[in-house]
Amino acid sequence: MTRRMYSERLAWWHFVTSLVGLNIVFFTMHFLGLQGMPRRYFDYDVEFWSLNWFATVGAFVLGFGQLFFIVNVVKSYFWGAPSARDPWGEPPRAPEEGAARVPAVVADGSSGGSLTSGEEAPRAP
Repeated sequence: MTRRMYSERLAWWHFVTSLVGLNIVFFTMHFLGLQGMPRRYFDYDVEFWSLNWFATVGAFVLGFGQLFFIVNVVKSYFWGAPSARDPWGEPPRAPEEGAARVPAVVADGSSGGSLTSGEEAPRAP
């Protein structure tokens, strides 16, 4: 969209902190459920305190990881290296994968089906 490359280092940190935080939160909740803690309670027994605290730490790690994403988007938008037109180096699509030509649209808004007499509809830049 912006034709700028993102920082792979920040993207790696975003991935790792999100993965670790997500696993800490939800695996901890899984074990809390196995121990018998009911769902959707705002208050819980003292026996569940330590695992709930650990899940809260995981939620903060997960939230902190999203800051890497926000910083990466802002940094890439303003200071990212310009990317090539196709940074992934994909070959052009074959005509059978998509329309080789854009169908003409007549003035009444209906589609004319296919173009006739070798005309091509204008494409957006």
